[in-house]
Amino acid sequence: MADKQDLTNSRDKIVKATNNCNVVTKHVDFTSLTCVRCFAKEIKEEEERLDVLINNVGVFCLGKERTVDGLQATMQVNHFAPFLLTHLLSDLLAKSAPSRVIFVSSIGAFFHRLTLANINNPDVSFADGLSSLLVYYNSKLCNIITANGFAKKLKQCRVTCNSLHPGMTATTFLWKNQLLAKPVGFFVQGAEMGAQSSVFLSAAKEIGDASGKFFVDMREHQQPRVVTDSQFCEAVWTASEYFVGLTDEERSIK
Repeated sequence: MADKQDLTNSRDKIVKATNNCNVVTKHVDFTSLTCVRCFAKEIKEEEERLDVLINNVGVFCLGKERTVDGLQATMQVNHFAPFLLTHLLSDLLAKSAPSRVIFVSSIGAFFHRLTLANINNPDVSFADGLSSLLVYYNSKLCNIITANGFAKKLKQCRVTCNSLHPGMTATTFLWKNQLLAKPVGFFVQGAEMGAQSSVFLSAAKEIGDASGKFFVDMREHQQPRVVTDSQFCEAVWTASEYFVGLTDEERSIK
């Protein structure tokens, strides 16, 4: 959730690196579902096509921090907001088919402690850092469940949807959220390398119509066992619809 100056700086770097001036940056605050809805409306009004949607967001919040919508902050930013945004843009994706949706998840999803009871009320009985990490893992499992759900619902529209683990990447996310101290950044890959899986799933012809898959190092990888529990995944989906306040009009896919 960069500020406007950050967006301007990012755009300038992209233009300089690619010599492509056709770059547009926009600000959206995922801690506000109202802002997400406004952003989606703006995109649909301004853009005729949406060929690729990459939901690449990750925050790590301590304790039970809440957003203006009353939702747990990590879960809203990492899961609820992208869940809502993909719903709101699904009609434009379908109009632009064949198109692709990618959710940047994490291998940490295998270590989740997600239940229907704690999806918006995380257990913080452990030390704050550990419990917050588990909430992060829960949100990343939700990314995989969401990707698989959209893969099924958008199949007839020729829109594929997959999730991926980008690898441990040396961005400010690691040390600003106290996951790693900044000096150890050389032990992990650079941001450019970390983006390769997203680029691959966005453009590679060799993955064809692959959908509902989880990728690590640009290769299909097994998914957490819980995703085979269709009742649980459907319950997570339904709960997510409830928490984002999805309306019948916004539910453009059945």
